[in-house]
Amino acid sequence: DNALITFSCWGPIVTFELWGITYLQQWHHSSTFEAATAIIYMWVGIGISSPIVGWWSNHIASRKIPMICCALLSIASSLAILYLPHQSWYLMYTCLFLLGCSAASQP
Repeated sequence: DNALITFSCWGPIVTFELWGITYLQQWHHSSTFEAATAIIYMWVGIGISSPIVGWWSNHIASRKIPMICCALLSIASSLAILYLPHQSWYLMYTCLFLLGCSAASQP
């Protein structure tokens, strides 16, 4: 279970960190700077949501529920990034932010 959850949370983060800029350049015909700026939203999501998810898991006295919720959020946001047609930059920023939030269960 832990390996599957870890893969679903951090697998898309690592993959998108490596190839996300190229993907966004081709998807939105953008510059390297614009694509890299979009990737930053993913890391902002991790930074903001990690303490919140940690507090939540302590508050409900369960580690499993937040990890499952974050894994589902990761899958949903990854699918939205890859398969929603004609996204605006604002929707892409939101999806990348949520993808970052989904990785918060690991720290």
